[in-house]
Amino acid sequence: MPSMLIIAIAGGTASGKSTVAEKVADLINSSNGTSPIVSIMSADWYYKCLRRLTHQQRATWNFDEPNAIDWELMQVHMEELRQGKSIMTPRYDFNTHTRCDRGVVLAPTPIVILDGIMIFHDPDFREIFDYRVFVDVDERSRFLRRLKRDTADRGRTPRSVKEQWDATVQPGHDLYVEPVKGCAHTTIKDGGFNDAAIRALTAQIVAMHES
Repeated sequence: MPSMLIIAIAGGTASGKSTVAEKVADLINSSNGTSPIVSIMSADWYYKCLRRLTHQQRATWNFDEPNAIDWELMQVHMEELRQGKSIMTPRYDFNTHTRCDRGVVLAPTPIVILDGIMIFHDPDFREIFDYRVFVDVDERSRFLRRLKRDTADRGRTPRSVKEQWDATVQPGHDLYVEPVKGCAHTTIKDGGFNDAAIRALTAQIVAMHES
């Protein structure tokens, strides 16, 4: 058994990746008393800071291609966690498209779950994961969830959400997400609503941890 398990949860935007990760972590941690053994990271924290750009340039930036993510920093952090070191994770402000001035300290735990849209895209990067999960949700459902989230939490207009979806979000999904879903060890349909699949995934992760 590796000293630390890294579980990857990939899938399209608004597919429920974070919900799946949170439910798995809650199920495992709640059965382990007062000592949590699962922590969660998000690839969203590692979007590149656009502070140097104008607001107009930030608004038209393509967040749905691999170059938008600081993969090098993310991989360094994953390696440091494996070595038993705490890390200072970045935090991203999606209202300003910049990193917050201060990140959050994350201590190593026996199990780390990383969720992200494009984390299966690079063959070398996905080799750092001990188990890969793909959350598979249809395009219409993902768009409606994204529309609700971005208008409620990020101050976006419905028109801007739809324009971004058509220009970069769905094309990026077709190029960088959908083609590599076969790299997953298991697939979860319906995202965070599929409690049976989430319980099965939790059992699989616990078995890996205990073996």
